[in-house]
Amino acid sequence: MNQANIPSTQGPQIELPNTAYILPDSIAMWPPVWWTWLVVAFIFIGLICLITYQYFLYKRNAYRRDAFQLIDSIQDKKDDELLSHCHQIIRRCLITLGRNDLASLPSQTLFNQLDIDIPSKYQFKQLGDIFINGAYQPTLCLDPEQRAKILQLTKYWCRRHKVHA
Repeated sequence: MNQANIPSTQGPQIELPNTAYILPDSIAMWPPVWWTWLVVAFIFIGLICLITYQYFLYKRNAYRRDAFQLIDSIQDKKDDELLSHCHQIIRRCLITLGRNDLASLPSQTLFNQLDIDIPSKYQFKQLGDIFINGAYQPTLCLDPEQRAKILQLTKYWCRRHKVHA
């Protein structure tokens, strides 16, 4: 072996700085401080509460999803059946909410009561007597625009209603 490739231990001495200027070792990040576990626990409990609340809302609004499916399934029924089913869907929603007193009202009174909490653009009274008494008429003929409006208002009410006790 060549002597040039071997590092020399006898070379010039490196002068070390004063030990007072040497920084200490860095502080380890693990284990974390004691309150870190509290923060992690609160975040975990918060996530569990949020997931539980979302599940509760999902279960509570199952009747709304069922109502939407029923509304979608009655679109091609006859006119009097369409009106009758729309009334039944609204009454079922009220019964599900525990508002049997409202669900048992006559149609005119019921829809006047429901119109109180709905914006005027979506109130049932704009449909007139056709919506309220149309299911009881022997010859009922709705044009496509009226059918669409009836389904739209029923769907809107099922989505947005807030019936207070």
